[in-house]
Amino acid sequence: MRPGFGGLALLFALTACMSEVQSPPITAAKELVPLTGFGQATLVVDGEHEWPVMVADEPWLRSLGLMNVTDLGLWAGMVFEWDEPTLGGFWMKNTLIPLTVYWIDQQGAIVAIADMIPCPPEEQDCPSWHPGAPYVTALEVPAGTGEQLGISSESVLTFRG
Repeated sequence: MRPGFGGLALLFALTACMSEVQSPPITAAKELVPLTGFGQATLVVDGEHEWPVMVADEPWLRSLGLMNVTDLGLWAGMVFEWDEPTLGGFWMKNTLIPLTVYWIDQQGAIVAIADMIPCPPEEQDCPSWHPGAPYVTALEVPAGTGEQLGISSESVLTFRG
């Protein structure tokens, strides 16, 4: 059935209103195609739950992380990997969504957790979050989704791929 002129006019009016209300995302990680340059892996929580994650394993990718991302699509989050244990902190400069970071040691144990909020654009001194213990991997997920992924402070997190 073809819509009449009234139906088309209503459709155009609704589309115009929606475009005024919703601004397009700066960067969106749609479906299961990682953001440009990033790899992909599977997060395994306690050997049971599996989730797709993007991978930042080079210095320039780790420094970029989830900056300017507004939608992770079907990705559970992003994993940051180092070859050797590190103590470095994370910050939320140019990051648009609240995140939870899990710092993980070489055995997959969580050594620290922090809920991080975006730094306001006008803020010159964006705070950093530090784990206070060495780690080799960090996992960032949208704030509040860790429990849905099956993650608790006692979880063992490993990555495949």
